[in-house]
Amino acid sequence: AALIPMAPGGGVYFTMLHLIQNRYQEFMLKGMETSIIAGSMALGIILVTTCFRIFHITKK
Repeated sequence: AALIPMAPGGGVYFTMLHLIQNRYQEFMLKGMETSIIAGSMALGIILVTTCFRIFHITKK
């Protein structure tokens, strides 16, 4: 449960830090990296949940 809020948290922090410091190249790179990580985590959660539901339904 702690993985979800913490994993992209550092990326979001550094993304905003680069934006505030007007380092737009680093802002874009870190923002894309953070978005990919967060999206991958969400996709993984959806995939595991769906597989578990399918397994649970077929078991009945």
